[in-house]
Amino acid sequence: MTTISIAAEAPDQPEIIAMLHASDAYMDGLYPPENNYMLDVADLMVTAISFLVAHRDGAAIGCAALARRDGYAEIKRM
Repeated sequence: MTTISIAAEAPDQPEIIAMLHASDAYMDGLYPPENNYMLDVADLMVTAISFLVAHRDGAAIGCAALARRDGYAEIKRM
């Protein structure tokens, strides 16, 4: 049976960093640099960011960050 979980985690884990690098490369192929607004790992570790990781059978398969701003929030790194 497949187990899927989603939990708040730190983005500075090797498995997560590799996933973010793969996402960066994919986005670089889709959009010009001036249209990519990706947060790096250091940016994702501030208190105004909630970072969630999805796991399937213990392996990271996705992530999302909620960046809280003044009066609104943005979904980042999904």
